[in-house]
Amino acid sequence: MVEASNPYVKVKTLYNPVNMLESQTHYGIMGAVSEVKKRNGWDWCIEIFLGTIWYAVDGNFRKFVEELCRTWLEEYLHMIYNWEKKTQPKKLQTGPLHEERIVGLWVKKLLRGRRK
Repeated sequence: MVEASNPYVKVKTLYNPVNMLESQTHYGIMGAVSEVKKRNGWDWCIEIFLGTIWYAVDGNFRKFVEELCRTWLEEYLHMIYNWEKKTQPKKLQTGPLHEERIVGLWVKKLLRGRRK
C-alpha cells in the first residue's frame, strides 16, 4: 500500500449534500476524514455533510457558515493527528477517546478570541 501524501501539503475536500442524520451507520456526523482512491494507492480527503450541518443549525445561515468552518477545521486536525501518529508514533498516545480530546483542545484554542 502506498502511503498517503503529507496532509500539511495536499488535501481534497468534498462537500456532500447528504444529510447523515438519516444514516444508520454515521448518526449525526457532520464531517469525516476519508480516503480518495488513486491509481497507485490513496490520499487524504475531508468529507463535509452539508445537509447535517444545515439541519443542526436549524436553517440559520450565519450559524451554518460558522459550523461549516469549525467542522472543516476539526476534520483537518483529525487528519493531522493521524499523520503525526503514523510518522512519529512515540509523540502521541493512541485511542479514539484520546484523539477526540486532543483535537477538541486544538479546535478550542484555535477558535478562541474570534469575532462573534
